[in-house]
Amino acid sequence: MIEIRGPSTVMKEPHPILIEMKYARKAGDQASLVEQIAEDTELYSKWAPLKHLFIVVCNSRVLSDPDSLELMSGSFNVSGKEFVRKVFCS
Repeated sequence: MIEIRGPSTVMKEPHPILIEMKYARKAGDQASLVEQIAEDTELYSKWAPLKHLFIVVCNSRVLSDPDSLELMSGSFNVSGKEFVRKVFCS
């Protein structure tokens, strides 16, 4: 079953995968996206089955440094919850 939570989040259950979609509108969105990704990571770490958090940033070509967003990928341990976050720019 795929569950839609809001306009941009897809959770695939029973698999421990969560996909968050972001949309960049202008170069100035970069700082906001960094903040949102950090906040989302903290929020979604509370989902017990989570093993993989995929964040897709659409229209990233308008950003000043989209590669720096992809560098936010890695393994995380938030409050004892271990999971992998992968940021994709498209």
